[in-house]
Amino acid sequence: MKVSRERFDAALAKMLDESPASHLLSVPGVYEALSEEFNNAVLDRLAEEFYCEECGELIDNAGVGCVNPDCDQCRRCIECNTPLTDRGDCPNAGCPARP
Repeated sequence: MKVSRERFDAALAKMLDESPASHLLSVPGVYEALSEEFNNAVLDRLAEEFYCEECGELIDNAGVGCVNPDCDQCRRCIECNTPLTDRGDCPNAGCPARP
């Protein structure tokens, strides 16, 4: 079967759109190529994330900590370290994390 490059590329693009990223990363060589291509962007994104030293949960860098109910450290504001309310808000009126 003879297929033009454009037709093949269109069919390939459609298949890739329908495939989950986890599957694509398992294809030999794809992870290596993508991790090299996006290395700096991934490192920049990770630099913006903070993790709780106590439980390892991701902490929301928008102002209030993660909401892991089993971790006392996570239930604190990452800006002022004040314990959060039951709703997850910082009660400290002078905290820069408050709207």
